[in-house]
Amino acid sequence: MSLTRGRSEPCKNNAGGIKNVYLATFVDYDVSQIVGYRNQTVTSFPTTQIYKYEGQNKDFSETLSEDGSYTQEFRMRLISQDLGTAQLLSLLVKNKVRIVIEDRLGLFRVGGIVNGMDAEITANLGGSRVDFNGYDLTLTGSEEFQAPFIADISSVGFTDGTVELGCLLASSDKPASLSNKVADCNVVL
Repeated sequence: MSLTRGRSEPCKNNAGGIKNVYLATFVDYDVSQIVGYRNQTVTSFPTTQIYKYEGQNKDFSETLSEDGSYTQEFRMRLISQDLGTAQLLSLLVKNKVRIVIEDRLGLFRVGGIVNGMDAEITANLGGSRVDFNGYDLTLTGSEEFQAPFIADISSVGFTDGTVELGCLLASSDKPASLSNKVADCNVVL
C-alpha cells in the first residue's frame, strides 16, 4: 500500500486537552453489537452506564505499533486520599474498564472499546506540605483500531450515571454530609 494523498494544516481553532472523562465497567460484548468502531465512528453501542471522574492533568495517547495495533494510555491525578476513594480504586484495579473521553472541542472518543483497559493506581502522600497528596490513575489497553469517535454519547447507548461514585471520588472538599455533596453534584440518588 502506498500513500495516495497529503494533509493540509487545519483551521486555527484547535484546542488540546480533555474536558470530561467517563468510566464504565468493561463488558465483553460481541463485536457485532459495537457498530462503526472499525470505521472510526461508533453509531450504536449496547446500553452502558458510565460515570464521570474529575481530576487533574488528564492525558490520553495512542501509539501505533509495528504489528498494527494501538496501545492506548490514559493518565489522571485524583486529589486527596480517603477510605471511600481507596475502596473504589481497589475495585477499579480488579476490573477492566472502558473510557469515554470528551476533548475541549466537544468531541467524544472511546478507549478500550473491544478489549477494555487495565487500571493501575499509585497513592502519593508526598514528602512535604506542598507535595501532591492523592492518586495517580493510569489506564492501559491495546486495540486493533484507534479509539473511535462518537457523535452523541446518549444516542449511541451510553447513559450517564455519574454521581454516586464519580463526583464523590475526585472531591477534595469535605461536605457536611453525603446529601450536601450529592446536592453540590446536582444529582439525585
